[in-house]
Amino acid sequence: MSSLLPQYHTKASDSDINDEERQPLTSWKDNDRSSSPPPPSYPPQASGSQAHRPNVTYVFVPRWPVKGEQKSVLGVAAGKDDTIDLVRRAFPVLAEYSPDRIEFLAPSTPETQIDNITQWSQILDEAWHGIETNPPARLKVQVIDGPGDLEERTRRKEREDKIVVLAFFCLPALGLLLFLIIMSATGNLNSEKKGG
Repeated sequence: MSSLLPQYHTKASDSDINDEERQPLTSWKDNDRSSSPPPPSYPPQASGSQAHRPNVTYVFVPRWPVKGEQKSVLGVAAGKDDTIDLVRRAFPVLAEYSPDRIEFLAPSTPETQIDNITQWSQILDEAWHGIETNPPARLKVQVIDGPGDLEERTRRKEREDKIVVLAFFCLPALGLLLFLIIMSATGNLNSEKKGG
């Protein structure tokens, strides 16, 4: 009885292979490069004028009176105008301010954590060409203070500090006073019970 399963041939005879199959596989690089572009690849490769642009972490740090919280986004290094457009899209609160009020600062110290960086340098317009080609790993983004903003922010900080100090000393004093009142009230009640 014969098997119903198909039978496969593992070796092809020379007569079964045509000339096209005998040719070795070649890359597009081996052929005339000017006539055909490279095949698509993943990840997409930049071509010609769009050379590799390094990534930059943009960290938005709001200061009073700008509302919001500290956030960061990963973008690419670009010219000043393109970077302003990028951060205005990434941080919607910046769309409320004119591009002239948005400033970028580069770290002056080699720290990697944003909270550890203590010194920042303002980026001048002339330096943006260097930022495009060799950017720092992160740039701080903030809104330039308007007239009186710095003084008001300083006053607000001083008031907050005074409230913290007052609370630090007043709460224990208030607790002690409350304790003494309760002790004297219970002491009077105990003396009335013994006397009466």
